Amino acid sequence: MKIIKLKQTLCMTLVMLLLLTQFSFAQGKHALDLQPTEQYHVKLIKDVNFSQSGEGNQPNLSMDILRPTSNEPLPAIVYITGNAWRYADRSVNLPMFSEIARSGYVIVFIDWRASTNHLFPAQLEDAKTAVRFLRANAAKYNIDPDQIGTWGHSSGAHLAAMLGTTGGIADFDKGDWPGYSSKVQAVAAWSAPIDLLTINPPSKADELHLIYESILTGLNVYDPANAAKVAAAGPTQYITPDDPAFLLMYGDSDPVIPIKQGEDFHEALIAGGVDSTFYTVIGGVHSSIQFTNQERLMTLTKEFFDRELKGK
Repeated sequence: MKIIKLKQTLCMTLVMLLLLTQFSFAQGKHALDLQPTEQYHVKLIKDVNFSQSGEGNQPNLSMDILRPTSNEPLPAIVYITGNAWRYADRSVNLPMFSEIARSGYVIVFIDWRASTNHLFPAQLEDAKTAVRFLRANAAKYNIDPDQIGTWGHSSGAHLAAMLGTTGGIADFDKGDWPGYSSKVQAVAAWSAPIDLLTINPPSKADELHLIYESILTGLNVYDPANAAKVAAAGPTQYITPDDPAFLLMYGDSDPVIPIKQGEDFHEALIAGGVDSTFYTVIGGVHSSIQFTNQERLMTLTKEFFDRELKGK
């Protein structure tokens, strides 16, 4: 037995020496297992003209496209920047969407005619033209024409919501690319002004009053005689059960758009038979930068589109 133990001890010693020798050569080296991933390389295509319906200082309307390199059609998301319906850099938030694009989405950033020169519904007509363009050119940009969503912040979210509830209304389908649908299959709206008659924010009321007049017909939005025309510029009255699912997010400290705007719209969607999810962002103000810099908000929104556009 002693001889056997000695042999076992000797063998163990040799094994330990071998391992220590290997460790001395491998020190600082590591091995990693690659996990399955759906990440794509992304190409930015700038200044793609989608409409020649503009006028004056905006004769043409363009979009920037973040397109993953894929041989298969992918869902698209039309992002609409907010700036009180006035001119805005369409791609100001583009860097924040690169990871979502890499996960398998064509992200599109669009122009629209500014409210300083063009009254509503010009902005909605332009957003619809952009959606029709994407369907008409789906093969060129590897887009699944049956899976197009929209996402926006502030006035951009208002237009996104309008896209969601006016999909079947021909009166708003004006401009280029006739014959293609402007319906969308999912809507994410952050801090959207919904009912211009009841907006009455805790601050900046006078400024907003002038802005809302500029996007309508120059009428006083608080004059009861204009109530019908003002309501026509909001998404609520167009709700039908076949509208796409909505994701609504509002900050509870927003000094511009009161959270009740979103709460009332959420209730109207539910009452109208539309799938709607509402999030209150604790401490959230009226800032697209604040929202897009919050990983949790971006993840929740991506998961919403994954569910609605990818069936995950």
